[in-house]
Amino acid sequence: MTNPELFPEYKSLKKQINMMGAAWIYVLDPSQMPEYLDHYGLKLIEDIGKVEFLERYFLPIGREIELMSVERVAFAEV
Repeated sequence: MTNPELFPEYKSLKKQINMMGAAWIYVLDPSQMPEYLDHYGLKLIEDIGKVEFLERYFLPIGREIELMSVERVAFAEV
């Protein structure tokens, strides 16, 4: 991703990561995910965003999780 600072949550996320003592590892543009996974011998099955992830996996079981709009979940197979 070329301009992560354009996302509203970026500053907050960076602050939280620094407070935890963790390093910012990388940001990946979703369009680059298939090629990135292929490099490791994986095939992208699905790439979903925050809303769809919550609707599918958390709301049906009555659970909550804090996610930012920039977070995504990728499902891949070997």
